[in-house]
Amino acid sequence: PSKPSELEPTWDSLATLVFAPKCMSCHSSDGQARFLDLTSRQSFFTARNKMIGTSKLIDFDSPADSGLLVVLNDDEAPMPPTESGFTRLDAKEKDVITTWIANGLP
Repeated sequence: PSKPSELEPTWDSLATLVFAPKCMSCHSSDGQARFLDLTSRQSFFTARNKMIGTSKLIDFDSPADSGLLVVLNDDEAPMPPTESGFTRLDAKEKDVITTWIANGLP
């Protein structure tokens, strides 16, 4: 299959256009943040109930309150970390992640 070129609320699109370039160097099975492996949809889906601070990683009832979005929006301890050299996610990327969660992580 061809790689997605437009950001859409699907695993394939987010994994290719957001997670791979901005997250997977640390969030992988051998990365320093392996507690949340973003290298496959299955590993992410398996982790959906993990607690990130006081929030579940994924909150289907209130997607904007999902731990994933809480850390992406945290200005004091941002993800990706400032010292990582990776660009923080922009508003569109976070909106697409919110829609993806609301749609059940397709």
